[in-house]
Parts: sequence; structure tokens; C-alpha cells
Amino acid sequence: INKVYDPACGSGSLLLKAAKILGKGNVRQGFYGQEINITTYNLCRINMFLHDIGYDKFSIACEDTLTNPQHWDDEPFELIVSNPPYSQHWEPTEDKKHDPRYANYGMAPKSKADYAFLLHDLYHLKPDGIMTIVLPHGVLFRGGEEGQIRKNLIENRHIQAIIGLPANIFFGTGIPTIVMVLRKKRDDDRVLIVDASKHFIKDGKNNKLQASDIKRIVDVVSNNRTVPKFSRLVS
Repeated sequence: INKVYDPACGSGSLLLKAAKILGKGNVRQGFYGQEINITTYNLCRINMFLHDIGYDKFSIACEDTLTNPQHWDDEPFELIVSNPPYSQHWEPTEDKKHDPRYANYGMAPKSKADYAFLLHDLYHLKPDGIMTIVLPHGVLFRGGEEGQIRKNLIENRHIQAIIGLPANIFFGTGIPTIVMVLRKKRDDDRVLIVDASKHFIKDGKNNKLQASDIKRIVDVVSNNRTVPKFSRLVS
């Protein structure tokens, strides 16, 4: 892999997870991220150094990803991972209708930027790359502008898999979430729906996926496989 990107990188946890799984030496050009909060941005840069990722192997920017993306002119990314802020308010100004990130799909409503982040990611993805994004469960069924974007994503065969996760699994929020797996170019018009919401253990007040739960999800997504009462390929 040449480049890994997280456009809402926070303290860098997903970038560092990618470095651990891929092996940081196997990411040739390095790790790219953007974070709007200056304190968290600085923490991300410190985390990179603490995990032995040198200054020449990462580029972290402190700006608003949706209004002022900092890796706009760079070549696309093979791997994009993100867990953006859920249902964030944003300002979809008139000029954004012509923004190449959104022009072919639609504009996310100003009360919920979830699909704005998703379309930003998709735009920066290489034709043969893969992206995963964590989103609130509501992106699957909310109507209006989001319904139109969802329709366009499906008709253009971008969505490979949707993984429903247990509620109360992430720090700071108890709402149900999903992981959506997308690609820029797919021949298959089917979507793999995975219901992983019932497979977890209690960890204090929170729910937690075990290694076996994660492996089960990865196996069905990697093999695009239907498993009764767990996953199903839907045309």
C-alpha cells in the first residue's frame, strides 16, 4: 500500500491500527490525516512519534475537512478509514453543489454531515482502493437528501457491505452504529448486509466485540458470504 488516509483522524487511533495491521514499513508513502480540534491534532502528531512513525512518513493537518480539505491535490488513497463525528452540523453553501465530491450524488443536509464525510472519503479513494467508515445507524433509513445520496451510492455499486454493530460500543455514545465498506469500482451490484449487533460481551457498562466476533465479521465480508441469521447478499 502506498498511502493510508483518515479525514477525521482525532488522536490517530485508526491510522495507528492500520500501521499495526499492515506493518508501517509496508505503507510506502505514509499516513495522512486531518483534524479540526487543535489539541487533538497535536495529540495525533505526538502519537505518531510515540509509535515510531517518523516525520517523513505522516502528514496530519489541522483544518475543517469538509470546507478546507488539505490533501485535495494529492494522488488518491488505497486505504481510507474514518470514524467522523456523528450527525455533525455543517454549512452546505451554494458553491458546494458544484464541489466534485458531492456533485454526482447529492448534498448532505446541514443538520447531519454524515454523508458529506462519506462522499469526501469516496472522492479521495483510488479506483482499486477500499474505504471503511463508522456512521450512526440512521444513515440507513433517513429520507430526504440522505435517501437520494444512498440511492445514488447503491446504483453506482459503491457499497460493498454494511455491518450493523451493537449499541453502546464506542466511548462517549450509546447509539447503534454501522461500519460501511465502500469501493469506487465494483462489478457486483449486490450488497452484503451483516447483523453483528447481537454478538458481544458486556464490559462494565459498555458492550465489547471479542476477537472471535471480529473474525466472524471479517470472514464473511472478505468472502462476500451469506451466513444464516448473520449475513446476506442482497441484490
